[in-house]
Amino acid sequence: VSLLKELAGHIGLAFQIRDDILDVTADQELLGKSVGKDERDHKSTFVTLLGYDEANVKLKEEIDKANGVLDSLSTFGYDVEEYRQLVSYLLVRGN
Repeated sequence: VSLLKELAGHIGLAFQIRDDILDVTADQELLGKSVGKDERDHKSTFVTLLGYDEANVKLKEEIDKANGVLDSLSTFGYDVEEYRQLVSYLLVRGN
């Protein structure tokens, strides 16, 4: 159960980081919501706190950590391929 919680944490954080990045890089039609809303609302985001480049580094770190957990789960015989696809999707979501 602790590996699943760890996986969920990494996936959730990666999703949020990607969402913050998309808020400054995507167009409204693609994103499905108002672009730049976080900045207009003076929200703290990974991009505002770390900068664009470091936010991307942090995203990659979370993806790598999630894949590490999936590696551990696969050693116990779990089929993790669909989860790997989800994790990989977080890197390209919105492109």
